[in-house]
Amino acid sequence: MEALDTIIEESSSQSASDGRSYREAILAFEFISAVVCAQFLLGYLKPLTIALQAKDCDLVYAHSEAQTLVSVLQDLRGNVDERFHALYLRSCNIASEFEVQPTRPRATGRQRHRANAPAGSIEDHYKVNMFIPFLDHVIQHLTERFPPDLIGPLYGFYLIPAFIDKLTEDIIQTVEDTFQDELPSPDEFTQEIEKWIELCSKDNIKPISTLIETLAIALKQYYPNVNTILELLIALPVGTCSCERSFSSLRRLKTWTRSTMSEARLCGLGMLYIHRDDHVSEISPLEVLRRWDRTGNRKIELAFKDDDDDN
Repeated sequence: MEALDTIIEESSSQSASDGRSYREAILAFEFISAVVCAQFLLGYLKPLTIALQAKDCDLVYAHSEAQTLVSVLQDLRGNVDERFHALYLRSCNIASEFEVQPTRPRATGRQRHRANAPAGSIEDHYKVNMFIPFLDHVIQHLTERFPPDLIGPLYGFYLIPAFIDKLTEDIIQTVEDTFQDELPSPDEFTQEIEKWIELCSKDNIKPISTLIETLAIALKQYYPNVNTILELLIALPVGTCSCERSFSSLRRLKTWTRSTMSEARLCGLGMLYIHRDDHVSEISPLEVLRRWDRTGNRKIELAFKDDDDDN
């Protein structure tokens, strides 16, 4: 708010007008109530969402945490009156700091652009039309995204060397039952798992924590069942974090000052940035410049003359 007040006081014309518009929108009691409700409910989800963005996330534990969240939110749904009353008082306290009175949108007989369920008071209006629908939405999507029958396929992630210590006899049996129809050699599954556990216990294999790296060492001729399970897990739509990282990287690279960058250079910079932990530091800048100057038509080749003479 202080930043908007500064813009309004020190700017003129369009900037000041936009600042006043933003300030009025933020100070609307409907907006304040929405922010308070969103902050409260999303606070339950924050640890899970952060964990799911990690490349080495334990998806079995994340699934269990999601089930716990559903139970907690369902209990909250059953005690919604008391919990929302505290949120409403918090919204009123925030609004009072800016001399904003609690209000609700005008009710009409027919409303198509926002929720308009009948409510006797201002508090009931935001509880019925805002908090409860948002809470039900979160519960529904958590239930759909992490159904109980998903735990079987997720146990397959314990075949990754970094999680191999979490494999138990019950989990191995669950994995076998889940992928029974897809295994090329189901009769040798137990023996193959014993060999796989021994392989994953080696020091150079143990740190592997991704499916792609695990699939590279699970050779099909030696571990056909493990290889098949890993291929199926790679196709499992777990999340969109990986591709979103690429979009975030592109946003940092494709700035206004690089608007005329060619596609080849942009792709190259993108690959370097996205895979910056994959031995990129070992690339010799001199070799990069030599490749850039491979045509021999640039004056920059003078920079390599002394080095070439020494070699």
